[in-house]
Amino acid sequence: MENTLKQKLAAGAQPIGTFFDTASVSLMECLGRTGLDFAIIDNEHSPIEAETTAALVRASELSGICPLARAYARSAAPPCSSCSTSVFRA
Repeated sequence: MENTLKQKLAAGAQPIGTFFDTASVSLMECLGRTGLDFAIIDNEHSPIEAETTAALVRASELSGICPLARAYARSAAPPCSSCSTSVFRA
């Protein structure tokens, strides 16, 4: 699967994405079909837990949207080594 977020950033183009703060795998799959380049899974301002985040990452990758995970608080969570998700803190 191609990563349109990385491609657009490398080309100097502007990627388009959104925040995602709903714990629904089905909605993430639908969002992935909209043509957006990325979805930020917001663990900081939503009740989404780690297990749900993992399911959302799988759903986003299968539906063609690049997942980014916003980490809760100031935890020392490392980037996910087994998937393409990036973890960042605001």
